[in-house]
Amino acid sequence: MMAPPSSHFAMRTAELRNQVVYRGPGRYELPAASRPEGEERVAIRERLRGLKRLLRPAVEVEIGNAVTAFLAGFTSLRGYSDDEAVRTATEFCKKLRPYPAWAIQQACDGWDPRPTGGDPRFPPTPAELQIAVRVLVRPWQIEAGDLETILLARAPQEYQLTSEQRAELDARFASIVARQKGQHRPVAGIEAELPDHLELLKARGLGGLKLSDTTLAKALGRPVSQAHPA
Repeated sequence: MMAPPSSHFAMRTAELRNQVVYRGPGRYELPAASRPEGEERVAIRERLRGLKRLLRPAVEVEIGNAVTAFLAGFTSLRGYSDDEAVRTATEFCKKLRPYPAWAIQQACDGWDPRPTGGDPRFPPTPAELQIAVRVLVRPWQIEAGDLETILLARAPQEYQLTSEQRAELDARFASIVARQKGQHRPVAGIEAELPDHLELLKARGLGGLKLSDTTLAKALGRPVSQAHPA
């Protein structure tokens, strides 16, 4: 069996895994400053390769040998016919097919029905033995999954604006600020462009004659007191 990782390696793996952000199926992100590089990345890859070898499923002959020897130790099965023994062994083999040989062998060797009140004359069900095997491989599967996720995780993509996009956003922002300050009201803008009636009449005159402010005020219907002196 593969040796457990050093405490430092395990702590570093946990630290990295806690920083991974799930973004969707098969997509993970890890802060750029935390992503493993160089020797650390090589060490993680090497550890992952070892774990995958450790978790490689057993071949049929390995499963068959372990199951046959395991079942032969139960007195309740000694009266089985050949066909019954084959069917029983086949059910166990189907359940144990995804697991490595070492875990199957350990589960068979360490099976003890007494803690659950079982009868030692009778074997466990295929599902019960599968659970015992699963308990043995689960920690290694979790570690392998963590390391694979860390290697797959990418740094978050920082969106960079082009100069044209930035200029467009700056213009929009300036327009919003102007409206909030009351500097971009269409009606006010139109009114500001209209000339003052009094000044317009003074400039044009009437028949080429310059009109006094009093006369212009009367023409516009304004009180004479509001007219400017000529």
